[in-house]
Amino acid sequence: MSFLERFKDNKEIAEENSRIRRGKKAVERELLETEEKLEEITDKYILLLEEKGEGFNQYIHYHDLCVELNDTVKKNKKEMADLKNEIKQLTSIISEKDEIITKIEKENKKLNKKINKIE
Repeated sequence: MSFLERFKDNKEIAEENSRIRRGKKAVERELLETEEKLEEITDKYILLLEEKGEGFNQYIHYHDLCVELNDTVKKNKKEMADLKNEIKQLTSIISEKDEIITKIEKENKKLNKKINKIE
């Protein structure tokens, strides 16, 4: 004879037992739903963390590219300054050579005139 069979006559105990079992099933269902919701929220949280991690990785990547680009710009500016100086020096040399050529041409004309007079 089971525990409840002994007290079958006592309706209150049977009803209390029934109410407790229903309550237990309701609590178990609620616990299961809560666990499912917790798992769902945990999955969403993990996805958000992964997205945030990817975003941070992109930030690092683009930051590195900016640093590299900045270094390249500095290098190019230095190269441009060096080339401008070289251009100034070469322009100066060309001017000097032009002056020498002009003097030589003048002397050449004078010599050609002298040669033409001699002939």
